[in-house]
Amino acid sequence: MDPSVFLRLLIFNLAVRLPLGASTAATAIKEALSSASLYVRIKLADGRFSKSAALHIVSCDDVGWFAAPKGPAVAFDFSKLELNQFAKGAVNLTLEVYACFDDCCPTVLPSSQDWVLGSTTLKIDLSKSMEERVMEHHSGWRDVEMKDGPCFSQLHVSVCTEKEEQFVFKASKGPAASNSRKLGLADQKAQDCSVTVQDKSGLPAAVALMTEPFVPTLDTNSITSAKPGSWLILQPRNSGKWEAWGKLSAWTEPAEGRITYRFERLTDSLDGIPVSYSSISRKDGGRFSIDLPTDRTRGFVMSASVKGEGKRQSSALNVEVAAKFVRSKEDLAAYVALAAALDLSSDACRACS
Repeated sequence: MDPSVFLRLLIFNLAVRLPLGASTAATAIKEALSSASLYVRIKLADGRFSKSAALHIVSCDDVGWFAAPKGPAVAFDFSKLELNQFAKGAVNLTLEVYACFDDCCPTVLPSSQDWVLGSTTLKIDLSKSMEERVMEHHSGWRDVEMKDGPCFSQLHVSVCTEKEEQFVFKASKGPAASNSRKLGLADQKAQDCSVTVQDKSGLPAAVALMTEPFVPTLDTNSITSAKPGSWLILQPRNSGKWEAWGKLSAWTEPAEGRITYRFERLTDSLDGIPVSYSSISRKDGGRFSIDLPTDRTRGFVMSASVKGEGKRQSSALNVEVAAKFVRSKEDLAAYVALAAALDLSSDACRACS
């Protein structure tokens, strides 16, 4: 299978500087925000695509913070077909800065309790970005403007786009009674608590094995973070043995109406290295993704669709894997097995709630 070309829009180096000036109003704002956490809501194409990220507060002379390398805080991925939905020319990239006064999560939409500090808008030409492998659109400070009133803060943001090759799978799930699913390069066989991904020759290339069942607690009637459902993703080695490649855990957040997923890569000693922590709407679904935090140009690893109960059930499992992280068919199969475990975890969390 040949990889397809995608465009990634990366937003990184996010920081806020406040207040501007030493007026009485600016001092009052600084004191009011001393107990708050700040985050930014990023909207693309007038809100058709949106994500959130935490903000780092820096002082005017904090040069060292910008010198340290950082991975993307937010990334949007678009296929060529999706890019055709945008009109020719620039689209709006709006960044809204919020102050949160409780233990809010940046992935959750702003609540009525959050204080809007203001916003700033950039123009991004996505169609032109396909002409270059990497294109920088902006890097620097922007005034955060309030709808009515002066500017009390500035937002630092870097924006770039890069073309990238990805393997894409749209795997048919088939009738429920068949207990079998086709996955492009493989058959995914769901037999009680395991999923086997086979290559085209019929040999097993990866397995997702449920190690902790999805059992709701008596007091909450839901899957909790204290006792999540868990899967091990296994790969075959040349010795004929199976080795643990990763671990997926999932649980529900009933108060927020979300399902949380935590994925860890496992070392030879089975120590878990946290790789991805995603909170996805139980009603609307979304996408689980893995992005490396060390390098802005090597961030994206994989993403997979997670269906929501409020939408019509899709007959396909959508998986995207960056080609540069695939060294063998077993690597590719492991990500497909992970996506299958995500899909089955969402079913189990909803069924147990």
